[in-house]
Amino acid sequence: MKNHSGSAVYSKSASNRLVDALFGELTPSRFVILAVFAAVTILLELAAYIFGGAASVIASRVWMAGVVIFAAAFLFTAVYQLISDIKGKRYLIMAVFLLILAFFVIQIGNYGLSDLSYEATQETVAGLEAFDQTDWNYTGKGFIQYPVKQYLINAIPSLVLGRSFFALNLGFALPFLTGLIMLFIELRRFLAAKGIDEKYALLPVFMISFSPYIDEFYYIFEQTITPVSYVMIIIALFLRAVRKPCLGTFVLLTSCVSMLPFLYTPALAFMSLFIVIAVLHAVLVLTGRSVCSGIPGHDLYYALSMIITAVSPVLFFVCTIISNREDRYLMTYSEFDPDKHKEYLDAFIHFFTETNSLFFGIFGLFVLVYMLGSIFMRFKVYDLLVTLWCVVTAYFSFMLPGVAESFNFYYGKELLPQRSMIIIPVLAVCMLLAVTDIIKRHNICLRNDILVILSLAFLFMGFGSLFTVHKANTYNNGTRSMNYIVKHLDTLTEYHGNEYDDEFVIAIHSDNGLYVHPYDYLRYFYPNAKVYIFPTNEYGALSVYDAIFPKYVISESEITQESYYTDFKLREYADTRSDRIFPLWFIYFEEDYSYVDQYDDEYIEKYNLWQYRTAAQ
Repeated sequence: MKNHSGSAVYSKSASNRLVDALFGELTPSRFVILAVFAAVTILLELAAYIFGGAASVIASRVWMAGVVIFAAAFLFTAVYQLISDIKGKRYLIMAVFLLILAFFVIQIGNYGLSDLSYEATQETVAGLEAFDQTDWNYTGKGFIQYPVKQYLINAIPSLVLGRSFFALNLGFALPFLTGLIMLFIELRRFLAAKGIDEKYALLPVFMISFSPYIDEFYYIFEQTITPVSYVMIIIALFLRAVRKPCLGTFVLLTSCVSMLPFLYTPALAFMSLFIVIAVLHAVLVLTGRSVCSGIPGHDLYYALSMIITAVSPVLFFVCTIISNREDRYLMTYSEFDPDKHKEYLDAFIHFFTETNSLFFGIFGLFVLVYMLGSIFMRFKVYDLLVTLWCVVTAYFSFMLPGVAESFNFYYGKELLPQRSMIIIPVLAVCMLLAVTDIIKRHNICLRNDILVILSLAFLFMGFGSLFTVHKANTYNNGTRSMNYIVKHLDTLTEYHGNEYDDEFVIAIHSDNGLYVHPYDYLRYFYPNAKVYIFPTNEYGALSVYDAIFPKYVISESEITQESYYTDFKLREYADTRSDRIFPLWFIYFEEDYSYVDQYDDEYIEKYNLWQYRTAAQ
């Protein structure tokens, strides 16, 4: 009994020491651990990119261990906050935020509310296929040559839950929801530490959650929303580091910031801002013009930790240069086109004035006041930097052609602002922090009745947007029927006993010019299917070699029945967003082995069809 008790005491003591080491005061020894951690991860990453092989395998596992640790820390924080709110009877602020989360959650896997993006399917497939390799293709490239590392995270739900519309959406929704929850929690704690009513933390959440562009690109569920997700996560961790600096927070912050070079190109813009802000903050701390709360006497180690965190993404960015990153993040002098300035000016004004797809939503006026106030130095130097960064980010997002140029695809004026969505969470937080001194000085609390009115207004506006189609990315309005083609195929394949990875034929009859490459949509769901597209008024003539596979024929028009000389079944789907009915005519053909005599021996051997050869053969 004594030995058992002693073991339990030792275990508890060790656990307490670990918690204290990670979340206790940032001492010199813990700073050294942070420095060693940063150095080892950077060297390991460089080794993976330069040498590959075992270094790449080790780096991938270390990185994934970090992802798991981050997920565990996030879940603990979220659950702890929820329990704390229940115990503290802070029901209103909790209820409002849960309703905001519900707005986003109900769209996941909902055929009537979310899009089926051919980019999302290819991005997730890149992640799934990477997991089949020994090193998870850790240093490789995926969809249109973007680093595959980001797609590994997007592919995890599909890897765990199996391939489905829900898992596809969840892969892109999880980082966003994680960022939103973390930002809300850390804003609350930051405001509370400053003696300010924590209900104000809902204001940036409102601006982010109900920004028309973020709403619109969230339900596409693909990589354009990913930089916004990481921006929220990093801002949350930065606020925590300022409020309560510790080894654990800086390790997580360093790891998350180091992911920015591997994301969709706009993340590089935020990386530049973070580096400048972190270094400036560290310099102000070192020169005594800013004090790090909570650790008197240890500002030096705090400042140095900030500098390490700022330097890390630069070195990880070098890794992407080693692998010859192909996105266009710079512009040469010869490419500079002065005539585009007017287009940029028109597009930037479009941020505030274009009612068809208003960038900042109803917050546009407040953003304009904040920017002008920053320029005229009515706020802090950080605010001026943020304002200038927003203008420069918007400028380059409009001026740079991007990787899409190599595919002869050019964004229109309504679509280009999606590259600038990263400025929305930055502005949302900075606008609140800019007025915290005024709020504190005058002890202004956000009254519950006002919060209820604001919340109802925003939630009404948000949930109302679920019944609208794209205003900026109008391309996706023309592909809504693919949602239901996939949904119906899921029902049919299950009914006829085909697994997702079986070989079978899918023949789609459609006159939609956007479905030129239907396999891009379907390869995630049915990786081994043979997918064909035909006009609605033509018979789906296939090779005789396809006859041995089950065949699913789906048409968007009843006229297709005439070409097949047989009646199809009809199924209609009501689409929530477009308020349209999508009719689908369909028929199923079983395997046909009557053509086996025409096959060569190699094909017969591949599918073991010898029994179907006639005696004459």
